[in-house]
Amino acid sequence: MKHHDSFKAMTAWIAMLIVAMFAVPLGATAQNFTFQEDFDYPAGNLYNQGNWVRYGTNAADPIQVLDKALTYAGYNDSAPAKCVKLGAAASGEDLMKRFTDNDDGIKAGNLYFSALINVEAAPAKGEVYSMAFVPRTKKSVIAEGINPVELGRLFFTKGENADDVKIGIERGGKNPVYSATPLKLNQTYLVVLRYEVNAGGDNVYLYVNPTDFKKVPDLTAANAVIDGVNHSGSGLGNYGLQGIELRQGTNSSNTAPVMYVASLRVSNTYAGLFGEAGEDKTPKLSVSKKSFVLGEVYAGDEYEETVTVKGENLTGDVTVETSNPAVTVTPATLAADDVMGADGASLKIKVKYTEGNQNQTVTLKSEGAEDITLKLSWTGNTIPEVATIKELYEKDPELGQNYKYTGEAVITFIDRGEADKPKFYIQDATAAILVTDDWDLLTKTDYNVGDKITGTFLIPQSAFGTTTAVVCNTNFGTVVSTGNTVTPVEATLAEFKANPSNYIQKVVMVKNLKFKDVAEGAKFAEGMAQPTVTDGTNDAKVRIFKGTSLIGKDIPSADITLTGLLTSVNATSVIIGPRGIEDITEQAPQGEPSISFSPETIERTAGVLGKTVTVATIHVSAKNMTSATFLGIGGKNADQFDLSQTKIEKGSTETDITITYTPTEVAVHKAFLEVNCPSIDNYYKMINFSAYAIDEQNPPTITVEPQTLQKFTAKVNEKSEQTIDVTSANMPDYVYVKVKDAGQFILGTTMFLRNTTNKLKITFQPKTAGTYNTSLIFSALGMEDVEIPIEGVATGDTPEEPKEGVDFVLNAENPLKQLNEKFDNIERNKPLAIDRWTNSAIEGTRAWWGFSFLDYDKETPGEKVAKVTAFDSKMESGAGTPVEMILVTPPLDFKNSATKMFTFKVRGDYLNKNQTDRLELCYIDLAEGKPYILPLTECVMPKTEEESGKWFPYEVDLTGQQIADVFFLAFRFTSTRGVDNAATYYIDDVTYGLGGGDTDGIRNAAVVGKADVTVFDLAGNKVAEKNEATVAEALRGLAGGMYIVKQVTADGIHTSKMQVK
Repeated sequence: MKHHDSFKAMTAWIAMLIVAMFAVPLGATAQNFTFQEDFDYPAGNLYNQGNWVRYGTNAADPIQVLDKALTYAGYNDSAPAKCVKLGAAASGEDLMKRFTDNDDGIKAGNLYFSALINVEAAPAKGEVYSMAFVPRTKKSVIAEGINPVELGRLFFTKGENADDVKIGIERGGKNPVYSATPLKLNQTYLVVLRYEVNAGGDNVYLYVNPTDFKKVPDLTAANAVIDGVNHSGSGLGNYGLQGIELRQGTNSSNTAPVMYVASLRVSNTYAGLFGEAGEDKTPKLSVSKKSFVLGEVYAGDEYEETVTVKGENLTGDVTVETSNPAVTVTPATLAADDVMGADGASLKIKVKYTEGNQNQTVTLKSEGAEDITLKLSWTGNTIPEVATIKELYEKDPELGQNYKYTGEAVITFIDRGEADKPKFYIQDATAAILVTDDWDLLTKTDYNVGDKITGTFLIPQSAFGTTTAVVCNTNFGTVVSTGNTVTPVEATLAEFKANPSNYIQKVVMVKNLKFKDVAEGAKFAEGMAQPTVTDGTNDAKVRIFKGTSLIGKDIPSADITLTGLLTSVNATSVIIGPRGIEDITEQAPQGEPSISFSPETIERTAGVLGKTVTVATIHVSAKNMTSATFLGIGGKNADQFDLSQTKIEKGSTETDITITYTPTEVAVHKAFLEVNCPSIDNYYKMINFSAYAIDEQNPPTITVEPQTLQKFTAKVNEKSEQTIDVTSANMPDYVYVKVKDAGQFILGTTMFLRNTTNKLKITFQPKTAGTYNTSLIFSALGMEDVEIPIEGVATGDTPEEPKEGVDFVLNAENPLKQLNEKFDNIERNKPLAIDRWTNSAIEGTRAWWGFSFLDYDKETPGEKVAKVTAFDSKMESGAGTPVEMILVTPPLDFKNSATKMFTFKVRGDYLNKNQTDRLELCYIDLAEGKPYILPLTECVMPKTEEESGKWFPYEVDLTGQQIADVFFLAFRFTSTRGVDNAATYYIDDVTYGLGGGDTDGIRNAAVVGKADVTVFDLAGNKVAEKNEATVAEALRGLAGGMYIVKQVTADGIHTSKMQVK
């Protein structure tokens, strides 16, 4: 806020208000009491007798109890002949004793102590006090070893004559006022000290040998006085008087008197010091506060204060009268019994300030008692009024002018982050504003949210680009009603930015928001960076108020509706402050739920033993989720991988999840990401990935012996062979070998088991004459290729390669009602020749071959099958030629066969996602005299890397199809012959008319038999589920198309592709 002349005037008002604010009543004294100490203890040390404890730690020259009498007629006539002796030794013992059981001590009114003293020796030098009151401390009541300030000190110094000693008093300092009349040595005196607690400064009075025991001597009769004019030292602070001290004060500059003390008394009344002799039956009234200087005030404002009225010996009730209607009291009559009670009676005084200089009175009267008059004064000033908060916004904050708000506004929130400076947010029908107590004027702060207030005095000011207000009174106005609510103004973040003044400081509501960039499990905390919410287009900050129910609660990840105070807004930023957790509510998603993953295909990742590497970062876009989505890693090697996040909260989210790989062994590891999405019915999603690991300390190696091969020589169509040893170590997977430019060289194998020594036979079998220079290339995961040069020289003529198999000519005679071919009578790696089967090279020279698996094959060791491949290691890369090989069944009898079921199983090796090799099942008939060939496109053969090396059984139910009475089924393979196409397919167990499953279509499943079967379409939606069923049973009734079949058995989970025709 800028300062100028008008502001100086305003600060003067504040100073006046502060004067009025601190004109508060002192607490009333407790019920009358009298403490009496006659030292009636065995002669000896006073310490630890009768609850006397040390003040501080001095223990020298202990104060003694003596069997010696000090007397004063009418004061202690029945007291025992006892006293104590105070000495003059250096650092002598000081003792104190508690005289009241009030733990707060005596904080108000008058307190007296009296004693008989007899001074034997005056102080040799200096001024010393020997008796005093002591208050409790902040931490302790009167107790051993504490050293509180000493108040109402009784001082001694030597007199002008040798047998004189001066006596005086001090409030709490070292500048005593002495009695004009000295005491004589060795004479007994009665001394009375009166300590008067006053807001403007405590007074102390000394009386020596008073004669009237019933009435307090007139102040003019006091032997010494400490008052507002003549005083020094501190007065009573926050802690009440609680003990009386006996002090031996000799030090380097002062010498204490030697004296005797007897019959010590403490009371809150003068008469109480003297017992029955001091009883006074006169009716008396007293009040806790008599003067109310209220200073500069606002006309029309109100002031309330409650005073305590006490009385003694009253014979009638107390009536209360005021001098002006502006001053009212409640009640107007106080019952005498209440006034004379232990706590007195409460009288509420209420002032409605009037304009101008005012001096008014409140008078209390009771029969026989002196009237008590309370004086009230103020100067009332009239200030401008505003009827609405909007009108207050229209005032110039630079003027520093204060206004009286006459409308009615509801307190929407109280920010108590600073306990002694609450900030109030108020709103009426026109606008809302923040009100602060920057000048600490408020004495009443116990307002509540929902209070409707009026009559508030405010000064508008400019702060942080908006207008706020400062309260300029000791109260926040009059509470008209309680429990009110304000309906939030619903709008969008864009609307806030477009029209800031329409919403600032109001309670607002925004729907369809979401917290951004919040870690899982994050909670709201005081002092945290303001979180960000977004509606997808605009962002806003969320202000965290201290001490609300929001603190410690989870930050929601779902879509929310945010209610709160719009505490700051401009064209570029918005800040909304929720008042508690109830202002943030999760909302149901809008629209159909959907979820997508990118990428869904993950390349194989290279890793190092014991280190962590990222496999992939997958972006998950989830929309309108009604519940959380859960992610997990499954598969044989799941323990080698970790997932950055396993849960995606409900609502609409954009999330990046990271798959990492920390291998514990040198190997290839495979796993899959599995998604559980309850928000979408029958949803299923699985993303496969793999990685391999090497050991950096022991990297993969390949050694070849011999390292150099001799030159190959052979005639055309003859061959020359050499064999080498290939040893691998520390391999994560197989070792592969190929001829760089295949040409005329043939390898006995192209793949070796890892970490063993294998024999490799290289055959030079030239088809044309010439010299051939190329190399063997050994490759494996995690290492550079190893290249071994080879050379071959061919001589002679080049013959033409013969075509394998038979001509493609079909014969429909004698069709078979049943077929059951297991390929048991084949010759390994020779063109297939089976009775009534047609094996033809439609394009190129190669046809289907017979094949038997080696004993170490994991799937079907020793099994004999039909094989087809376009791979030819003798050809150079890029020099391949098109091929088409077809293997046709004998003629089949559709009309007369018992069943129409055609079955077979297929396995593909060296498959990859980008292969051009294609295997098809084709229908053929001769109805028009020549072959009619129709590929059954619904029967999808394996063709991905994940399907490689596995057998897939198929069943084709031809029932009800429009098929010729005699037909053929054929396995057709098309590709490019050469080293660039390695896909190899195997066919086995081909049957027709023998029965089979009862599915209406085609299937291939990894598990045969009973299982818990779940069927999904290619979009991941669950379409069928059956427990303890065959795949056929689960598929019954489904529409034609491709499906994913998931089978769960005791052996594990098996997933297969399936197609229903």
